[in-house]
Amino acid sequence: MAKHPTRWDEGRSPPLVCTAASSAVPQPATEIQPPSQDTGTTPSWPAPKPSPPLSSAPSTNVSHRTVQPSLAQVLERKRKYAATHPHTQALNVHIAKFISLEMLPYRGSPVFQEQDGCEYVFLWRTSEACPVARAEGDNCQVKDPKYDYVYDLRTLGEKVVEVVDGQYNYQLKVCGEIHGSECSSQAPAGSTVSSCQMNAKKGILAGLTNQKLVYEDGIIMLNYTGGAICHNKYNRSTLIIFHCDKTEGKPVFLKETPDCIYKFQWRTPLACLPYKPIDCSFKDNLGKSYDLSPLSHYDENWEADSPTDPNAKYHINVCRPLVPETGPASCPHGSAACLLEGNKATNLGELASSPRWENRVPVLEYKNGDRCPDGIRFKTTTIRFMCDLNTAASRPQLITMLQDCDYTFLWVTAYACPLTESTHDECRVSNPASGYQFNLASLTSKAGYRIEDRERSIQLNICSDINNSSCGSGVGVCVSQGGKYINAGKSQKRISYVDQMLKLSYEDGDQCDKNPLKKHRSIFTFVCAADTAAGRLPSLTSYIKDTCTWEFSWHTHLACEQEIKCSVKNGTSLIDLSPLIKRVGYYEVLQSTEKDGFSDFYINICQPLNDDVNVKCPPGASVCKATPAGETIDIGRPSGAPQIDQTTQTVTIRMDSRTQCDSSGYYSTTILFHCSAGTDLGRPKFAQFSECNYLFEWDTPLVCPDKESVSGCSLTDQQLQYTFNFSSLSKEPYHTPGPNPYYIGVCAPAQNVPTGKCSGAVCLQSGNTAVSFGNANAMKMEYRHQDNMVLLQYVGGDPCPPVTEDGVPCRLPFTYKGKTYNTCTTEDRPRLWCATAANPEKTGNWGYCSSATDIRQSTILFRCDENSGKGSPELQSVTKECSALFEWKTQLACLPRKLDCKFIFNHQTYDLRMLSSMTGSWDFIANGDRYYLNLCQSVNKGPSSCSETASVCRESKGEVQVLGQVHTQTVTLQDKAILVTYSNGEFCNNGRQRFSTTINLICKNITGKPVLEKQVDIGKTSDDENQYQGLSGRSQAVGAILSILLVILVACLVINTEEEADNETEWLMEEVSANHGKPHHENGHVKSVKAGAFTSLHVDDLDSEDEVLTVPEVRIQSARNKQRNSKGSLGQYASGSDENLIGIANGGQEQTGKSRSGPRKKEDKLNIASFHDDSDEDMLNV
Repeated sequence: MAKHPTRWDEGRSPPLVCTAASSAVPQPATEIQPPSQDTGTTPSWPAPKPSPPLSSAPSTNVSHRTVQPSLAQVLERKRKYAATHPHTQALNVHIAKFISLEMLPYRGSPVFQEQDGCEYVFLWRTSEACPVARAEGDNCQVKDPKYDYVYDLRTLGEKVVEVVDGQYNYQLKVCGEIHGSECSSQAPAGSTVSSCQMNAKKGILAGLTNQKLVYEDGIIMLNYTGGAICHNKYNRSTLIIFHCDKTEGKPVFLKETPDCIYKFQWRTPLACLPYKPIDCSFKDNLGKSYDLSPLSHYDENWEADSPTDPNAKYHINVCRPLVPETGPASCPHGSAACLLEGNKATNLGELASSPRWENRVPVLEYKNGDRCPDGIRFKTTTIRFMCDLNTAASRPQLITMLQDCDYTFLWVTAYACPLTESTHDECRVSNPASGYQFNLASLTSKAGYRIEDRERSIQLNICSDINNSSCGSGVGVCVSQGGKYINAGKSQKRISYVDQMLKLSYEDGDQCDKNPLKKHRSIFTFVCAADTAAGRLPSLTSYIKDTCTWEFSWHTHLACEQEIKCSVKNGTSLIDLSPLIKRVGYYEVLQSTEKDGFSDFYINICQPLNDDVNVKCPPGASVCKATPAGETIDIGRPSGAPQIDQTTQTVTIRMDSRTQCDSSGYYSTTILFHCSAGTDLGRPKFAQFSECNYLFEWDTPLVCPDKESVSGCSLTDQQLQYTFNFSSLSKEPYHTPGPNPYYIGVCAPAQNVPTGKCSGAVCLQSGNTAVSFGNANAMKMEYRHQDNMVLLQYVGGDPCPPVTEDGVPCRLPFTYKGKTYNTCTTEDRPRLWCATAANPEKTGNWGYCSSATDIRQSTILFRCDENSGKGSPELQSVTKECSALFEWKTQLACLPRKLDCKFIFNHQTYDLRMLSSMTGSWDFIANGDRYYLNLCQSVNKGPSSCSETASVCRESKGEVQVLGQVHTQTVTLQDKAILVTYSNGEFCNNGRQRFSTTINLICKNITGKPVLEKQVDIGKTSDDENQYQGLSGRSQAVGAILSILLVILVACLVINTEEEADNETEWLMEEVSANHGKPHHENGHVKSVKAGAFTSLHVDDLDSEDEVLTVPEVRIQSARNKQRNSKGSLGQYASGSDENLIGIANGGQEQTGKSRSGPRKKEDKLNIASFHDDSDEDMLNV
């Protein structure tokens, strides 16, 4: 018998007849008699009989069962009785057979549990099944029923606050009367006004004074009722919702409900539980600054999965206690880390001290949690942060748990990187850690702003000068004081992001009176806050006379970094779409319609579009449409987290726009994500436009179910359809440097351990002894998707050294009174004790031993580094001398990346794939040196010492140098050329910089060959510097640049044009296996082929776009259909000289033709199109 789907649908009922065999003839349903309403007895349903066992063979004996009611029938019967009727309780019990609700601190979804005949039982773990924690309080105070803390909001009512939203202004006063309000006359006798809605004409009463606060599940609410009549049937009312936040904000208007309730949100520290704050910033040994405070949450906690129990969750906050949550179990107030297991909550530690720098990484430790199993120590939590600039949206991951007492988490995040200053023009700037872009351009005012006080009057503008300024032209701040005008700084548009602050500086004002060597200057600091009527102007915070520095502060929502969730829970698993966020650039989709012609769509998810000088999309938009006329339209902004349809398992993101579509509504965008396993994350494709909504579809592995399998030293991830193979590491010995090295084996015992007494996979050598930190036969390997790393863990090592009751590891062996001890002793003390440092007699470093024991273990984090080759392990930390953590940077942990050789710009598609070969490379000689290069992949058939990850190599006097790595490829469009750049080559200039190579492809009507154009050394200025501004700027960043001019027709491959193609010439790169046996097919060569040869040519059998990969050790097979044929003749193709390709025979004669379309003149970053949306005619349509 098949199981019912795991969704719950009240409207669908299971069959009324259930038989033991599928071949049985259905019997008529027995009528279900209603419970007697006269006797008052509880309803009695016929008891079900046990189901006979199912068999693969049809049963000859058919057992008939008494019919059981469906859930829909039970619910319908319940509706006939009042809540107090005796039948209702019995019916509730019967409903519980269908659905079992368990209290857990998240919404969850129903999961099929069991089937009892015709009865299906589902388990739904959800916070909605938990009782609501609610309390009321008077005098603007309310007590938290969980923690007995009294929230007091009276100080918020000291003044009237104005909130501006569109055409309305709202006056609010917390728990108090608005004196002199335009709405006062509308209040009934004996009542006062606390909320008044005003427009240009009149004031409307929106709520009467009330001092009763309501606490409900961590939220504090204040409700003003009794307002003016609305829609002829409702009384207006105002609801203010207070949320905990670290800084005092202003109320923000949320919405007006259909029944005329005006909702506001107010963030304030007064809504927070009290705690002793710690500083979340620190410095490393080199003086670099760090700040982890962006990871501090005030609305929800971070969640980490348990590796052993899918229903157990670790909740963590950073530098502040956990946010109170609903659920059957509550973490104790003050805990910063907590383990939730059903109805049990365990405190894993409280705030202890600020983050510190330890072993090259930031470390944050929480102490004094619940007692450990030994009954003596207290649980602790250690979070080790690792810097990764490409990872902003990540979560902590549990690495080790020792003795159910010491928990260690790893957190890979960009916020663990040193603070850097980011500067950008056009009144915009990005957070270098998260990539979020701030746009202050809307603060620019034609009339400027004016600030006045008793001493002075100040005129100013943001990112622009003041019109008709008395201080002259180009002035950003003009101060009028004592009849004198002072130029306090010239305007400019460069915004800086420094230490999580937005700053704008105006320099070069008038000479400073106090210090003639200085000039007046102005500094604006923009602070995140809700915009209000009073907060729309900057304020002068200070004037420093000695330096003539004017300091201004501006509280605005434009300085707030909008955090949009980019993940959604599917049961107990998490679907995380954050890897799709573009930190630089955007996704571009080209769509052609008969009505509108060509339209470009620029897309980002969970974050606004990044700044681009060539794409003028409205600020804040995540999706914008560029019409052929050049107009850009906002068609979607970040609106919320992804959603999942539990029935279809389809994940969607909806983004609403503020742009009017028609009289009925506004534009919006919906993206549907479909499962497509593989290493390619995919890209959006236009689907349809309907009722002002643009629909895109996105095939990506991120929404696929994830399963892993391990075989030997290889791990296969089903979501990625990729195998990580570390077998080559298991054959070599590795050890860490230092006097006490760790000898490490990968999937095998450690090799060459000096003492030879350790058979573990990780052995610590100390003196003449060696101890095991894990057994190769007790190995676990998994891939951490969010961190892009492979985790290898060994357990089953030697016993851990004892620890004291304070949790300090014993130092073994130790010497006491001339005698050496290898374990705890009772010498001179009543209980077992040990030394925690040398010379316990003199230093007093000793403690009583705890009875807790554990086994040593170790963890190796394999992280991708294309330049490290096989790499080697580095020790990161050792916990209690019992658990060792290693980081191993290696190329073997890198996923293959499809390098982009096709891109779209301004309705035109460029295709360079025919220049890329899996079996050959371009080579030429210049100045006596031989150069080897390939596009979109590494050099093939080059010198043996040319790295397998290199795209450009140079051979000079027998020495081979790597001039650029394939994985660093970037593509830009500048002037009349396509620039393909490869960087991170070998060191040059005595190790100060690395080589970088730029391949300059120019659209011409002739075939070409690579030619060395120029070489630029760092610090030297060329006479024609202005001609190569793009190159010289890049050289200052990465060192000497080798510029190679590759004049070839493939740069002219622009589709979607209307001109004739009779005179065009093209290159075709052939990739042919030996069994093809067709004319003109030579493996790895570029040959010119006439048009007739293409009528039977299988394009995908040649240089497939799926083969443009950088694959460490593993070859991924293309999943595309290889039976598609090219569609018809593709025109005449010119022959060209093939002497520049390795092992290439000469081609046919050259033909010349007219170029159809030239590239744009300005430089633009190109957005690469996916290979998977190509048809054969897209690839070679001329």
